[in-house]
Amino acid sequence: MKSVCGLVRVAPASSVCHGVFSRRKRRENRYGYARRALGCALCISLAWRGYGAEPGQLPILAPGVLTVVPAEPEEDETATPPLDLDTIASQAFAWDPNFDATSETLLGLSRDVILRRFVWQLEFAYKPLRMIQVPVTGASGQSSTQAVWYLVYRVSNPGRHLAPVPEKDEYGHDAYELKLANAPLRFFPTFRLRDQERGVELMDQILPEAVARIHAIEIRDPRVPLYDSVQISQRTLEVNSEVMDRGLWGVATWQGVDSRSDFLSVFVQGLSNAYRWEPTGEKGQRNLTFKTLQLNFWRPGDPVDEHVGEFRNGLPSFTDDQLSKVLRLYQLQDPADFLWIYRK
Repeated sequence: MKSVCGLVRVAPASSVCHGVFSRRKRRENRYGYARRALGCALCISLAWRGYGAEPGQLPILAPGVLTVVPAEPEEDETATPPLDLDTIASQAFAWDPNFDATSETLLGLSRDVILRRFVWQLEFAYKPLRMIQVPVTGASGQSSTQAVWYLVYRVSNPGRHLAPVPEKDEYGHDAYELKLANAPLRFFPTFRLRDQERGVELMDQILPEAVARIHAIEIRDPRVPLYDSVQISQRTLEVNSEVMDRGLWGVATWQGVDSRSDFLSVFVQGLSNAYRWEPTGEKGQRNLTFKTLQLNFWRPGDPVDEHVGEFRNGLPSFTDDQLSKVLRLYQLQDPADFLWIYRK
């Protein structure tokens, strides 16, 4: 009801109802927006948890972003077959006892020893090899922009490691049975970048300036740390659960890489405690080699205008003659993106 020039005009009932309904509708719209916003936030939260993420972790990435190398320790890695033990062989002498077999002498017993051990292995997932231009401070304290090659990876502890457990057989002898075991572990990595054409290897370097830049490009979440090779070795890798991946993100960095490098491999050690103790053929000489993950890459670019898009996983597709030459460079029988080998 409105007053106009002293007269009283009564608004029509339909107008009054329309105003009431309009105000109610505006309130309902505001409440509806709030409810929808709350619902979206709840869905995002549930989806985040569904990925197994918590503060400090990333959700699952799109397929193909990470190449996953599963942790698959093998049974024969838990034992080293009998070897001549030099410390005993150098002091014990061969002789034929009168009432016992030769195998019961000290020298004979030393040749029947099987060395058994608990074997663990970590799961490793990685992005393709990449490059970034970063201002790096040298030993003189001066800063200069340099090309830094890097490998971003994620390492986790899936458990299910192999433990040989002795059990007595019917004759009282130890019979070993492999059982699955879970244990927290540390990752003490060694990364070597090898130019397969020139046979040059570079150890990864600690470059804090580069790690900060790489984190901004690859991770982009301040809650998710990105560790260098020293920092990640100080963290404990707890065993993953069915709904939670407790892995860590890390990066290996190199500077001073020859820009002409086209055929490359990265050798990663520290993902397993498996090793081999093999004789070299010379008396008393053996090689101790460690289980190593070999990651293969190639780069179709050239030294001019280097950029991140030049790197490829695996080996290039060549004709048979060309491919055989490339396989010899990588010391492979067949093309492979990655494989397990033993090396020093």
